[in-house]
Amino acid sequence: MHIINSDTETVPFGKYEGWSFGELVDTDPSYALWLLRESELRSKYPDHYYDLEFYCLGLAAARRGWRRLARGD
Repeated sequence: MHIINSDTETVPFGKYEGWSFGELVDTDPSYALWLLRESELRSKYPDHYYDLEFYCLGLAAARRGWRRLARGD
């Protein structure tokens, strides 16, 4: 089980520095996914990386659920 660390749940650099990962994923999911692909985030900020990954996986799961609801599954 992954627990979000309040010290690492914000974007550490760049265009959205200081934003929470939740705000980032809601506002600009493409940028959030781009950050996950950048080696700098994972190598220099591993805890931030895993927190962002958690938010992105949560968003993906929520979207799958919304699609199922829309289809009536």
